Amino acid sequence: MALLGNLTGSSQFFNSDAFYNGVATQSLRFDDGSAHKLTKDFSGSSPDNDKKMTISVWAKRGNVTTGSTQVILANYNAVRFLGELAWDGTDILRFDPGGDGNGSSNAYTVQTTALFRDVSSWYHIVLAYDSTQGTDTNRVKLYVNGTQQTLTAKSGHTFPPQNYAHLYSYAGANNTIGEFGAGFDSGELDGYLSEFNFIDGLTLDPTYFGETKNGVWIAKKYTGSYGTNGYRLQFNQTGVGTASTSTIGADTSGNNNHFTSSGIVASDCNMPDSPENNFATILSTQNQASATLSEGNLKAVGTGNNWDNLQSTFAVSSGKWYWEVKVLSIPELNSFAAGIHQTGFPAQSLHWYSSNYTASDDGIVFGVLDVNEKVTNTTTSSFTLGIANNSIVQFRLNLDDNELSVSVDGSDKGKLFDITANVEYTPALSIYKTTSCTMNFGQDSTFVGTETAGGNADENGNGDFHSAVPSGYLSLCTANLPEPTIGPNSLTQADDYFNTVLYSGNGGTQNITGFGFQPDWIWDKSRNNTFSHMLVDSSRGVGKYLRTNTNGAEVDDASILTHFISDGVTVGDINGNASGSSSVMWGWKANGGTTSSNSDGSITSTVQANTTAGFSIVTATSPSSGTWSVGHGLSKKPDMIIQKYLASSSRWTVWHNILTSGQYLGLNESNAIASSGTPFNFNITDSVIGGNADYDATSTAVVYYVFHSVEGYSKIGVYNPNNTTDNAFVHTGFKPAMVILKGAEINNQEWGILDNKRPGYNSVYFLQPQSTAAESTSNIVDFLSNGFKIRETGGVGYLTSKYIYMAFAEAPFKYANAG
Repeated sequence: MALLGNLTGSSQFFNSDAFYNGVATQSLRFDDGSAHKLTKDFSGSSPDNDKKMTISVWAKRGNVTTGSTQVILANYNAVRFLGELAWDGTDILRFDPGGDGNGSSNAYTVQTTALFRDVSSWYHIVLAYDSTQGTDTNRVKLYVNGTQQTLTAKSGHTFPPQNYAHLYSYAGANNTIGEFGAGFDSGELDGYLSEFNFIDGLTLDPTYFGETKNGVWIAKKYTGSYGTNGYRLQFNQTGVGTASTSTIGADTSGNNNHFTSSGIVASDCNMPDSPENNFATILSTQNQASATLSEGNLKAVGTGNNWDNLQSTFAVSSGKWYWEVKVLSIPELNSFAAGIHQTGFPAQSLHWYSSNYTASDDGIVFGVLDVNEKVTNTTTSSFTLGIANNSIVQFRLNLDDNELSVSVDGSDKGKLFDITANVEYTPALSIYKTTSCTMNFGQDSTFVGTETAGGNADENGNGDFHSAVPSGYLSLCTANLPEPTIGPNSLTQADDYFNTVLYSGNGGTQNITGFGFQPDWIWDKSRNNTFSHMLVDSSRGVGKYLRTNTNGAEVDDASILTHFISDGVTVGDINGNASGSSSVMWGWKANGGTTSSNSDGSITSTVQANTTAGFSIVTATSPSSGTWSVGHGLSKKPDMIIQKYLASSSRWTVWHNILTSGQYLGLNESNAIASSGTPFNFNITDSVIGGNADYDATSTAVVYYVFHSVEGYSKIGVYNPNNTTDNAFVHTGFKPAMVILKGAEINNQEWGILDNKRPGYNSVYFLQPQSTAAESTSNIVDFLSNGFKIRETGGVGYLTSKYIYMAFAEAPFKYANAG
């Protein structure tokens, strides 16, 4: 929905500093190898109502370790563990209210069906408990980012009985944050917590602690009663140890229910990484050789006799950026490399200068090596650095001039490389054997207490660095990311131009609404039936549909779709509206159905263009032979074009920006890149699409759906998988709302369509444009705050095959919550 309000002058953005409420601005770091925890003994005090409570906390995950529980809040007594709110070893959230007042039972654990594997941003978690409810499934509610989650009872457990007393903040029980508690020292939390509220005796929904602002869930201050045993932990203190107003467990609710810290040191406290300014860390879900990560994913230690390649959660393609790496231990020469890595490639167990580490297969790299050398793909060369144990390397990435420069221990070593232009890079490490190092993107200038705090911020006032930040360079945090033209703090949001709507077919006529705009191109598919995909657009007109799973001609049937309306469409016999069908409809906005004549090409085209969102619908009548061109109406060269001749049995043809002259893919096929009988002559420019009428001389009426990437809203690119379940992470720069992808280089590689409404959480369900098959629920892809993660072997993660993709945003990474 479009942003409402008044702008100053002609600016297209609101003040980004005012987007958030200033509520959750710092955090406490927990390390699962350091027994970090906060404890509070509630002996001598009883809750106001042990049948009701609410927990609200913001959390950013660190390590996501299979089989290992990570506790957010637990309670225990001298005899036994009593209950928990935690991530379990399969990345679901689970809750156990504890015993029934005497510690005799723990058989009432409930858990989410959703998976939470995003380590790049923040989740807001609300647990609402009310055992007085008559319906058992209403007694526990879990919300993530403001959305209520589907809960099931853990195997062998049930929902708590009516009037069941929880033991949190109960007399004789201890609350522990970050661990099970004394005598139960497993289940350690890894990551960061911010703005922790416990409400005694009240059951509240998420709107008491957060609000939706232009599609993004953000923190707001809770202003109600905390009850006798309630507390608010803001984590803005730096003292540690015994509970007090000046230590990290200080309760600022007014109740003085302060917590004592254990294992936590000053450098873990009052960290600037927060839900309102998210900082880069090492990406633990892109860790092919399983290096050991700790300290909030800022420290890495190599494992085994192999190379561990690691990348960060941030990627950039413009601007000037600064970060620091401290070398802790190098077991032998040629064991430490650090620098930048091209995105879109999975981590490999190879060193960067290996003859096999090629730019085409593994991504472009530039960096330093510990032996007075600099390194890029397959090669090293001499460069005076002086890197040794305890050295701090300062990186300066200048994407305005395409340079990578370094300093070591504050001494400027100059420019390392003139780097490849027009590439998206992420900070990266390559470490051998037990090499260890700690990165600082602005969270911790002490490098986990091993250095004196530097206190150096960038020119925007963000970050805490060991050395002074060079003029013009910024820390890698969301506050410093550029403001997208389409986003929560701009004139329009992503769902003003693209949206997904789920609906149930009624076998008659109905309005399919909820898009938030009048769509100009709709793509409809039944999820549970083997019906064709059906496509209708407002340029060709209502009732005229195409099917992506066949090369059949356009069909004109007035009963299919009768109207484009302000918030959707009116449908009749469209396949998805069949009685009993559970269906999905994707919709894009062009120009509200208003077309114009375009003479940019050699023949005239009819164009309906949305230059802001980089999408146009183009129709034309081509000559019967020869080559020609049509104007596409966009402001820059397209990145992807979907074409179909209307009156013939010609295949759907797709052009993508990685394809060379004469190549294309068939949307109604699972074949690899082809070049026989290409419909394009590849004279594709900022204004025209070149055509080849000899491709199909029997039909001259043609339609094109034309796209180019728009930063923060859409991205059209390529990724290289590795055929494992820990597969490629694809950085889009936004939390996806939809992804279309296809294996390009090998036959029998299906297309896939995934979106954030089916089922609305990880892992994401997919449909295949070239097939009538019903929806697949296989665990193949996660949607994350900054991109998507391939989770399968084979299929969309098959080895050696480049995959193309086109993605549209739910929210840009600058504002996105964890997915």
